[in-house]
Amino acid sequence: MTEIEKYLENQRALDENGKPDESLFGVKMYKSLKAAKISGKLYSGFSGYYRVDGGTSILLGDTILYFKSTEDE
Repeated sequence: MTEIEKYLENQRALDENGKPDESLFGVKMYKSLKAAKISGKLYSGFSGYYRVDGGTSILLGDTILYFKSTEDE
């Protein structure tokens, strides 16, 4: 396992059961934008990350889709 793969493994977001989170359409979710960008380039696929404000962002190439629940508003 390379240093980059170790970094990405450490940055994976976990679900309630402590397993790697892939909740949105099977997209690998990360703790940071940096890790999501690296994953997208390394694995040539979609990735995402959870924002500090509680929103979710999905990276599609150079485009970032942002989702935020409005239930609490």
